[in-house]
Amino acid sequence: MEASEFLSKLQQHEGRLFMPQSNLRFEHPLKQGSLSESYLVHHEGFNIPCILRIMKKDVSEQLGTEMDAGFEKACQQYAAIRHPSITAMYDIGVFADYEYVLLEYVAGVPLLERIKERPLRDCEALKLMWPIADGLAALWRADYVHRGCSPMRVLIAPDGTPKLDMVVLPRIALNPLLIEAHAPFMAGFWPPEELRQSTDVDARSDMFSFGASLYYAVTGVSPFGKGSRTELIARTMSESPTPPQKFNPDLNPSLCDFVMRCLKRDPKDRFSSTQEFLDTLGGVKMEICQPATPRPSSFGPLQDADGGKESTFRAGDTIGQYRLEQMVGAGAFGVVFKSRHQLLDIPVAVKFLPAELAAKNPEYVDLFLREARTAIRIRHKNVIGLYEAGVQGGQYYLIMEFAPGGSVQDRLDKLGGKLPMEEVIRLLRDAAAGLAAAEEMNIIHRDIKPANLMYGAQQEIKIADLGLAKRLLIPAADGATQASIRQEQLTMKRGDNTIQGTPGYMAPEMALTPDKVDSRSDLYSLGVTAYQLLCGKLPFEGTEPLNIMMKHVTQEAPALRGLNPDISPEVDGVVKRLMAKKPADRFASSNELLRALKAIHVS
Repeated sequence: MEASEFLSKLQQHEGRLFMPQSNLRFEHPLKQGSLSESYLVHHEGFNIPCILRIMKKDVSEQLGTEMDAGFEKACQQYAAIRHPSITAMYDIGVFADYEYVLLEYVAGVPLLERIKERPLRDCEALKLMWPIADGLAALWRADYVHRGCSPMRVLIAPDGTPKLDMVVLPRIALNPLLIEAHAPFMAGFWPPEELRQSTDVDARSDMFSFGASLYYAVTGVSPFGKGSRTELIARTMSESPTPPQKFNPDLNPSLCDFVMRCLKRDPKDRFSSTQEFLDTLGGVKMEICQPATPRPSSFGPLQDADGGKESTFRAGDTIGQYRLEQMVGAGAFGVVFKSRHQLLDIPVAVKFLPAELAAKNPEYVDLFLREARTAIRIRHKNVIGLYEAGVQGGQYYLIMEFAPGGSVQDRLDKLGGKLPMEEVIRLLRDAAAGLAAAEEMNIIHRDIKPANLMYGAQQEIKIADLGLAKRLLIPAADGATQASIRQEQLTMKRGDNTIQGTPGYMAPEMALTPDKVDSRSDLYSLGVTAYQLLCGKLPFEGTEPLNIMMKHVTQEAPALRGLNPDISPEVDGVVKRLMAKKPADRFASSNELLRALKAIHVS
């Protein structure tokens, strides 16, 4: 590039170069390419660092008027899109006959450099690439095709946040000049249709490049192996990608299936829509990073409601003062995003009731809001706190305390199925304290299990998901029965019965007399949870919910110390009493349980 000629057009002030029309102070050159040169600049008005890309004059002439007109239109499209996982465009223009683009500056290293240490584990790669997929989807919804997703252009900030660098290419065929310019970034990651110099590129072309980048993240190599740029381009045109399991046999099969579908040679064989792409990737991420736990009983309110789990809100959207950062899970009645209060700069969890689910049955709205009315009344360090509830864009939401440590189920899976006894005792103490707070408000949870026990910032346990909670009726002073101040039950009726919960953890009375359960049912579920944490398996298993529930009613659990001889007699006695078939044989209250747990010495 005629760098000296361009720089000579700039003004000087106190020994620094300025581009006055954009109020930019030049810091230093960053990168020189065959099409453009990039500078780190400081925007004096906004007081932020930016990237200034200057197009070479001779390149504009070589690419012709089609590229010139298409470039301006593509810039206008891109600039209208704002997403936290793609670099923002601030300005375009011409200075001293040089075309320029002003971009967001991202301090970080390319994924390519990060992988040089080692390939990422499945979950690491998915957590890193999910925001990139969400950013690409925002582009696709605006009818913009990125055409440049690769490990060189996925930038990782010091805090681990990923961002996809900008590429502005109108939908023209890749001529030899463009291929030469982009080959250092894209060889081994371009879709075949781009290399055939086709103008028929769309979101499915980006899906190919995304899949190739995810492949690289978990294997450390391109889907077409190693080699020169020319060799990689030739293989992409003529060969099928190598299955990623060849380089990493431990990869999750669902992840491999997703990647290989992205890499189909014919775009028609890839994902047919943005939503299908995101749904499939999200399902893989949930399977690997947040392993599935048993669903609520098929008798419960979510029967046949699987289609309603998808929220129309996405990472980057705002709800009031809260910006959604990433989807982290699904509860009994909705999807949950890790989010951030934009003024206070604190993390929160935002839980949505999907609009499709609300439309399917309005009673789900009542259930969702009753969760809020339940949670807002419990203020305790061992219960997830509720900050706010509302509705935006037709979707109801709750703003809740965020538990950064994930769930006990997450930890259980990570450690191979069971936890050390001392950790289980501390966990049970915290859970018992939280249940005691609920008891004081005459509330039963009815779905205690590892997935609903979360780790707080200090590794304390917090009870989550009050979606199935029930408020007890209490006697009035005159002997009549009246509703407690907490009012309605958080249940839905099927005939004369109300059966809800997760079958593997449900107390016998929840199947036999579901309308007469009390807080001791939660203690039974906590006992089952303790049993699982200590020996690595549930006491009763099966394929059908009714079969599992009846085992809780009719069978005795296998001896806990027979499965784990290291468990102390004191802990074994507590679990046995928690799991007594008759509520009267269990601890009378969570506080009584807490006293028994505190009497057990923990080193």
